[in-house]
Amino acid sequence: MHNGLLSGPDSFLHVPKVRDYWSIELGFSQIYKCMSRTRFEAIRSCLHFNDNSKLLPVTDINHDRLHKLRPLVDYLNNKFKSVPYRQDLSLDEQLCATKAHSYLKQYLPAKPHKWGFKLYVLCDYKGYAYNCEIYTGQENQPRFRLPSEPDLGSSSNIVVRLSRDVPQYNNYKIYFDNFYTSVPVMDYLYSRGILSLGTVRTNRLPNCKLNDSKMQKKLLRGKSIEYISSYKNTPISALTWKDNKPVTLLSTYAGKLPETKVKRFNRSTKIVNSWLLYKRVREEQNLPVQFELADWRKKIAYSLTKSGDFKNQRGRRSISIETKRASTRALAMHPTRAVRTDGVGHSQIRANKRGRCKFPKCNGYTWIQCNKCDILLCNSKTKTCFNRYHDE
Repeated sequence: MHNGLLSGPDSFLHVPKVRDYWSIELGFSQIYKCMSRTRFEAIRSCLHFNDNSKLLPVTDINHDRLHKLRPLVDYLNNKFKSVPYRQDLSLDEQLCATKAHSYLKQYLPAKPHKWGFKLYVLCDYKGYAYNCEIYTGQENQPRFRLPSEPDLGSSSNIVVRLSRDVPQYNNYKIYFDNFYTSVPVMDYLYSRGILSLGTVRTNRLPNCKLNDSKMQKKLLRGKSIEYISSYKNTPISALTWKDNKPVTLLSTYAGKLPETKVKRFNRSTKIVNSWLLYKRVREEQNLPVQFELADWRKKIAYSLTKSGDFKNQRGRRSISIETKRASTRALAMHPTRAVRTDGVGHSQIRANKRGRCKFPKCNGYTWIQCNKCDILLCNSKTKTCFNRYHDE
């Protein structure tokens, strides 16, 4: 150990001897088991990213709650920002789920995982994050603002900080929700040549006719009302659109026009979007549904994680190999059909213990085991379970 940082033979750069290695050769999915849990915990307990002797006490006004991780966070953000920005950007919060005990952990009931660390993230429409900020409750302190940056409030200051490195006067657009949207922050972005659009809370639009709740209730579904004004030298369009309930939008570059028609959810046909319609037509014509690369990867990953996974089903049970058989004996883990019928590496070996054949509806006992599938299968003059299992 040197200056509170990990070094020497116990460094995180030191890779222990590989004890176990298991690889699924699908080009993208590999699982490595490189070290024991005890060794990993020992390395983690000695791993430091900052000098703890420079940590200010909690009572100090300049105390940084992320002092121990600040160099790592800054390093990652610098690496993220080295990639050229895309024209369309989005700013929103994201929850990093955890079960750790920490006073920084937040509860967001609308997220799939309710508890975790909240991050403010600036990303593009493809999901790449250019900048992020971990919520600590200290975001509105003056030491986190540059001298040239105004104080626009805690939520708007997040937009100011995360958009510092966005190129100016190049028609870059930032989208956010009503937590961040306000007239002053849009004026600030417009002064830097950055366009913006977001939903807005009506109480942040003073002296605006869109705040009339009676007028909003009279709107029919699909109808909208727009008011155009200016704040200082910034043109601003405020728009209320009636969906299931009124939605108010604020923008410095977009307005009501042009109006187009879009397909909505149809309760009678249960069609949500064009993808479901496309899928149904392909299935009716007995044509294979064409997936993108991401969808194909999801399908393969799901097949791998659910290999040998059985669920109880009501009614008459199928005798298919992929489902649970009506039996009280212990279940065997079967590979997927793609692995079982690939015809590669399925050789017969002698098992250490005689057991029941795992082919459906076979009650025989055998010593023969498949080297790849790792299950017992009969193979004799009268029973050909081994060949049938790998052919069907």
